[in-house]
Amino acid sequence: MANGKKNIVFFLPSFEIGGAERNTLKLLSSLSAEDYSLSLVLSKKKAVLSMKFPIAWRLLTLGPTVI
Repeated sequence: MANGKKNIVFFLPSFEIGGAERNTLKLLSSLSAEDYSLSLVLSKKKAVLSMKFPIAWRLLTLGPTVI
């Protein structure tokens, strides 16, 4: 919290098209980037929904990228 923002990290196994993924995207979108430093950690990255991420969010992948 060096910049005064609270850090929030979400974890999902992957970010394919599904209800949990869409709701996580909505939740992240509802949080202010001015107040929070937002990160999403994925076990594996699929290119389906990852293209919809604002630049202000950090997207971290633990495993390989799958296209």
